[in-house]
Amino acid sequence: MHILRAGAHQARGQTIESLGMAVALSADRPEPRTQHQIPERRGIMRTISTLPWALLLAGGDGRRLKPLTRQIAGDPRPKQFCAILDGETLLDRTRRRAELLTRGDQHVVVVSREHEPYYTGLATQLAPDRLVVQPRNAGTAPGILYPLLRIRQLAGDVPVAIFPSDHYVSTGRSSRR
Repeated sequence: MHILRAGAHQARGQTIESLGMAVALSADRPEPRTQHQIPERRGIMRTISTLPWALLLAGGDGRRLKPLTRQIAGDPRPKQFCAILDGETLLDRTRRRAELLTRGDQHVVVVSREHEPYYTGLATQLAPDRLVVQPRNAGTAPGILYPLLRIRQLAGDVPVAIFPSDHYVSTGRSSRR
């Protein structure tokens, strides 16, 4: 399984790089490329023909911004479920960014059971078995490992891009450079 961590600076025409792997996003095509270049040792590139799956991390508690999210939403919701800017939650923005790389039916979202009031409608928006509910927030490593096992069960040995959903990423012109 190839793991690609999609950070805050991804945009069409740029490359997502991490863990020695990369995926190029097309700047002039509305759909992701069907083949991706993955660097191996010594600068050699190999091509994989499978679109990566997207793992969206949404299980965090958002403690540092809790006063702000309480002021905005009127309740103690974590920041990924809060419409901080533009009336759209950080998780919804992350889902749109992930669609630049892969199909929506290849998104797996991990959440924590304690945040259920904030993601109740999400299960109906995702393909079956794409919502992974942790019993509690146990940190990033379990929040990645358990959903990776789900993806392996659903799709086998496929590339996976990991998207944290608690970051604001501008879609303005400056982020595309």
